[in-house]
Amino acid sequence: MKVRLLILVLFILGFQRVSSQTIEDDFMNPPAEAKPIMIWQWMDGLISKEGITADLEAYQKAGIGGVQNFQVGGTAQGLVKDTTNAIGSERWKQLMRFAISECRRLGLSYGTHNCPGWSSSAYPTVKPEFSMQKLVWTMVESQGKRHVRLI
Repeated sequence: MKVRLLILVLFILGFQRVSSQTIEDDFMNPPAEAKPIMIWQWMDGLISKEGITADLEAYQKAGIGGVQNFQVGGTAQGLVKDTTNAIGSERWKQLMRFAISECRRLGLSYGTHNCPGWSSSAYPTVKPEFSMQKLVWTMVESQGKRHVRLI
């Protein structure tokens, strides 16, 4: 009997807490999944652990919920004259792992795209005929025995 009463009281208190939330409360204190994310670009591998931590802590302080990391660089990286953290190098991979662990420490989400370059088309082994492709389709609804001609 006492256990059932305790469960009922906890349930009612929990329900009142949830139901007392207003849209203003939710706006001022959004849940993690509703927070915006930041497009976070690493330019030509010019990054450091200190810079990663500083960026991510500033994003968290500003209310950002996570990052979408983009690698910008590639063959032009040689022009920068600092290839210490060249994209794809072992040091760069260590910094990526560090960034992911910093996001975890700060409660931020982390995402990245599939290769260096703008719109994932700039990697040297991607042939022009296979770059920047888009999947498209068309749906046509038809009733009965009507002939439908797709153009």
